[in-house]
Amino acid sequence: MFFLFIKSKILSPLVTLLLLFPLPVLLWAGSSDEDLQQLTAVTHVHSYVSAARHPSLHAVASLAEKKDVDVLVPTDHFLKKWEYGFDPLPGILRVWSYKACVLKFGVPSYLSIIDKIQTPDLMTMPGLEITPEYSFSGHPARGQLVVHNSQKHLLVYGLTKKEDIVSLPVMSNPHAGEWDWTKIILPFLAVVSGLALMVRWPAGLLVVVFGLFWMLNQRPFHRLPVMEESVHGTEYAFSQHLIDYVREKGGWTVWAHPASTKEEKTRKYFRSVYKQTDPYPQALLKTTGYLGFGSSLLSDDEVIGAGGVWDQVLTEYAAGQRSAPVWCFAEQDCGEEAGVGLDIYQARNVLWVKKKTKSSVSEAFQKGCFYPTMRHRQGPGLNLKKWLIVSQDQTALSGGKVIWRPGAQLKVLLDRKKTFKITIIQNGSVWMTFQGWEKSVTVPLPKSRALLDYYRVLIETNNIDSNKSYIIVTNPIFVTM
Repeated sequence: MFFLFIKSKILSPLVTLLLLFPLPVLLWAGSSDEDLQQLTAVTHVHSYVSAARHPSLHAVASLAEKKDVDVLVPTDHFLKKWEYGFDPLPGILRVWSYKACVLKFGVPSYLSIIDKIQTPDLMTMPGLEITPEYSFSGHPARGQLVVHNSQKHLLVYGLTKKEDIVSLPVMSNPHAGEWDWTKIILPFLAVVSGLALMVRWPAGLLVVVFGLFWMLNQRPFHRLPVMEESVHGTEYAFSQHLIDYVREKGGWTVWAHPASTKEEKTRKYFRSVYKQTDPYPQALLKTTGYLGFGSSLLSDDEVIGAGGVWDQVLTEYAAGQRSAPVWCFAEQDCGEEAGVGLDIYQARNVLWVKKKTKSSVSEAFQKGCFYPTMRHRQGPGLNLKKWLIVSQDQTALSGGKVIWRPGAQLKVLLDRKKTFKITIIQNGSVWMTFQGWEKSVTVPLPKSRALLDYYRVLIETNNIDSNKSYIIVTNPIFVTM
């Protein structure tokens, strides 16, 4: 009996740890980095599907091969449609703008072309950029109608079925949601009553006309659940609904450019219509279930810097308040300003995979076994050969987890020596900094004082355009006791 009591006391913390932190990245713990190969992936690339001024998907793929890209993820706009209804009949008196997008181009055609541009050297996977919701302020009669949040985007990956994509729950998607019969029952009864009255009272026609106008004013007849009630809060109800839908269909979502200030100022869209979108880094804290966020690695200190929004999210995960960590993706968001001639492969994600297959690439993305990096135009890119933590017989790569043991070490190895500043962040705070002519860093890890610690690395170069520039931002590695 005494032996069983002692055994339960020992096993209980381990069981509790696994229940609180069911890391999906255990696959990478204990795997030797020598068994894995590195692949370069470029995501969030636009084509002519999003706008006629952009290059074709074939041109994008051709340039990707010339730039030695292994995985290309075209990420065109799913739906670019904004609708405005005039009171008191917003369902009848409606105007809209419907521009080039995947839904207009045709989902089957989009998926087919992405599959056809794949070559033995270049793997392609479909992606979508989505505006979950938008709102208006002002009025056309006053000469200024502003569309808000048209550039607040989520990236969707991993969906390959037409029916799953066509039915994505976003505002203005005519294929999303369900028929809301409750909205037309009373108008229908008014029409029927008017028809009955017309038998003896011609003025019943007025009741019929009223009922028809009432019914038409209920458009759109297809409604999303969050249009009537907020199921996850108010500000991000549509976004959370989309995230949950994509997860249910087997895909994953990434918040696009949450710290971007490009759309912060109101600018003209069409005649008296304007667009404006505030930066939305708080979206990372106010939503759950997404895989990560995109960053240009430039001017994103509020998010990726020590103690930033990303660290706040990771701290919530370490405290058991989230079911999974989130990863940082390098995103180019190219094609918006120019054609295929611009250097659209500056921002890259370097993955560690066992095989060059779509399933291995998807697995590496979902488990955080990759690092985002920025290749500047004035010089060659910097590569990270190793980023791992070794604890006796355990080895954890990016996104992985190890149990702390005496002698545990953190290792960073670059592909060449150059003047860089290497910052190691522990649990959201700067732990160590190395500056100078460095190629590798190896430091012993202290015994963990928390149930779950995490470490990540920032590698900086000189300031570019007076903004802090990160060459490499690693995804975290977790350490438990």
